[in-house]
Amino acid sequence: MNAPTPDPETVRSRYTEEFRIRLSDRSPSGHVNNVSFLRYLDEARTAFLAGRPGRGGVLRPVLDVVTTLVARNVVEYRREIFPDEEPVRLDLWVPRIGRTSFSVAAHAYGRSSDEPAAIFDSTVVLATRATGQPWPIDDATRQLLAAYAGPPPALRTTAG
Repeated sequence: MNAPTPDPETVRSRYTEEFRIRLSDRSPSGHVNNVSFLRYLDEARTAFLAGRPGRGGVLRPVLDVVTTLVARNVVEYRREIFPDEEPVRLDLWVPRIGRTSFSVAAHAYGRSSDEPAAIFDSTVVLATRATGQPWPIDDATRQLLAAYAGPPPALRTTAG
């Protein structure tokens, strides 16, 4: 069962990042390899949370006090992306905000399809820089993250 793109009505705002496909991103079959999808996710998530010049950085107000730790990544590969489909676009949103952690979900697209080629769900823990201990998400940070609220990613269930 294919998971649809999140309905724009249920995602307040999305962060989007685009990537050119490098030669080293390709598998021997010529499509974007699985590790490269994770690299794209890591770069997009970092830009979303910490920022790039002129954009992103939802956590920028607290990054002098906290650091981000990725506790979990789930990736579901749906189809291949080939170089003629570049740029690869990742759309990110926040489906869950907990006490000291939150989730960042993403869909990866090639330009030839509106269906995601990969679906991601990452758990990010905030930790105090000084101690390394989990940092309770304050109301101001919670509001910044909530601006990107959306539904959980529709991942397939695995057989148990």
